[in-house]
Amino acid sequence: MPSKSRPKKAASRVSRANGRATAERILKFARHEITTAGPVEFNIDRVLRKSKVSRSSLYHHFTSREGLITALEFERAYKETISEMELIRNFVLNASDLQKVFDSIEFALIAMGEKRGHERRRHRIETLAAGIRSPALQRTLADAQVAGSNHFIETLQLATEKQLIAPTEPLSGIAYVIQSLFVGRILVDLTGDSELDKAWVTTTMSTIKSLLIPGTPPARNPTNR
Repeated sequence: MPSKSRPKKAASRVSRANGRATAERILKFARHEITTAGPVEFNIDRVLRKSKVSRSSLYHHFTSREGLITALEFERAYKETISEMELIRNFVLNASDLQKVFDSIEFALIAMGEKRGHERRRHRIETLAAGIRSPALQRTLADAQVAGSNHFIETLQLATEKQLIAPTEPLSGIAYVIQSLFVGRILVDLTGDSELDKAWVTTTMSTIKSLLIPGTPPARNPTNR
């Protein structure tokens, strides 16, 4: 005699599959919303309207507006952070000398002075601001930050072992200082001053070198402002 539990198990699998599909549909439209509006102006009603998913379903999967933003920001922040850290590690592992690494970093800093870099920094600041009002989002951002920073610290350790660098301070402190410089560039963005941005790149490179190589001389021909 066929087991009566099989139809129930099959129905349960279908239900779980449908639930995952619904959650992914919500995330699909929510990703677009957070990209265009940012976490502060994120409009959950617009997500519901475009995804054609009920409010009760959204709350079932993500608890609240903040819960949905938390899921999105964890996904985005973690992927971006690890991707950037992997890029830096590849430079270190494949570099025959540190100057090539520095050249690559300087090139990237100059490129990130363009519009896309401005937008990424603005989005990061908006996310941090939203995190102040949401403990769940704050924990999510902290987890992504710690994961990325630990990856960066490991890369600095590999560079030390290759004798590419001779750090002058603890690696954990160096990793966070360098990352904070990148986020702090938003202050230069606000001025819209291209010459100031060039000076920021020069000073940032000088700072990074001084942290990684003992006795590094200051940058040449600094801009006086």
